[in-house]
Amino acid sequence: MHHLLYLSSATRSYDESHLLALHTQMHRTNQATGVSSLLLYGQGHFLQLLEGEHATLQQMLARIQRDVRHHELTPLFHYQCPERCFEATHISCYAPSPSLSQLDGFLPLEQVTTHCYRESYTHLPALQTVHAFAHQLLDATAAPVQR
Repeated sequence: MHHLLYLSSATRSYDESHLLALHTQMHRTNQATGVSSLLLYGQGHFLQLLEGEHATLQQMLARIQRDVRHHELTPLFHYQCPERCFEATHISCYAPSPSLSQLDGFLPLEQVTTHCYRESYTHLPALQTVHAFAHQLLDATAAPVQR
């Protein structure tokens, strides 16, 4: 089992319908390849954690690098891990619509931060990065403090 984490800039803004379509495509691809994943979207960026066999993840990364939805794609981590952290295809974003929030596989950012900070995952660098990115998105959407 391996983790592969990348960060990319979105080539355009993604609304609810685009994110729903992306989740459907990811779910089909992941089921066919035996990969689980978490995709975070916010502030014009994608951060995706992929979990699966090394060769499969390398092939997926090559395909994602050619995908027109991404530019400035930067692989951050690729390492062997003891187990999956996510059992399915998940998506999370800041300011989700009500219908996106009801999607099977949607995780609120607060749940992402909690899940990634479980004691058994704190030594995994990809999960630490996902945790920090989710917190950054939460902080960006927090209301300003009134003085």
